[in-house]
Amino acid sequence: MRISVVLGTGLNAAIALPMAAIDPSRPKNQEYDRIAINTELSLLGANLIERTRWDDILIQSLPPGVCAQPLEYMCSGYYIGEMVRIIFVTTICSFPSWAGRVPRGFYAPHSLASSLVSILLQDTTADLSVSAAALAEAFGSSVRESAPWLEALKCIALSVTRRASGVMAMSIFTLLLVAYGDEPQDGRERVVGVSGAVFEKLAGFKESELTGKDLVRFG
Repeated sequence: MRISVVLGTGLNAAIALPMAAIDPSRPKNQEYDRIAINTELSLLGANLIERTRWDDILIQSLPPGVCAQPLEYMCSGYYIGEMVRIIFVTTICSFPSWAGRVPRGFYAPHSLASSLVSILLQDTTADLSVSAAALAEAFGSSVRESAPWLEALKCIALSVTRRASGVMAMSIFTLLLVAYGDEPQDGRERVVGVSGAVFEKLAGFKESELTGKDLVRFG
């Protein structure tokens, strides 16, 4: 294993680099030829990824300093659910007729769990009845099946999830370039270990075409 990624609140990644790559002024342990370096995408600049106005709304509600960790607030399940909720709630303003039909608890910060986002993404029923039932149970109020806002919510969830998987893929590919230089020509498969509920359980995240599965094999 040369690269590992841990997805979740407090998310980080680690890469094993040759000891020779470390600053020569730092003491070295001659027993080992590689060292694990813990890192985060923000080391390449907090503004490396272009933020949307919805990202800015989310960042304003987070503790100071978190905005410098794009892997955390763009990829972890906790923030994916909140990002979907923020985009949707601001969209409701454009469709006043929806406001009285959306559960009131939906407007509370951090009320949309990533597990609900996953149910929504997996819902293949024509009227999204599975999602309607899950949302009704979570928020303690009725949700009408075939509601137009459910379709909008699913589209938002899909977009946010795909962006998150793309950000993660970009981060892993960057670490691969650091570890191996240009894209390897030897034909060997590079294995990246990934751990985290968002990767393992959020519907479509692992399977997304944006996860870079053509570049590496995830394990």
